[in-house]
Amino acid sequence: MKALVYIVFGLLMSGLGYHLYGAEMERRVAAAELAKAASELEALEKENQRFADDIDYYSDPHNLEKELRSRFNYRAPNEKLIIVVPEDNH
Repeated sequence: MKALVYIVFGLLMSGLGYHLYGAEMERRVAAAELAKAASELEALEKENQRFADDIDYYSDPHNLEKELRSRFNYRAPNEKLIIVVPEDNH
């Protein structure tokens, strides 16, 4: 009878150990996914802040005009555009 109790107890402990091991593996996977999500969140928050900074910058008409002039050779209707090309020394 004692042997049967020890066998049942051993089986119960083995089953419990198996489930605890499975739970630990799930916890590790969840922790890794959480770390990845936190990293992605941080990157998105930084990108969001850059966009907010750009919105603030381009909301000022002077900054918008400055960027238009530098990127697209924008000129006002009453202005003439002169592009200076350096001499070729060859």
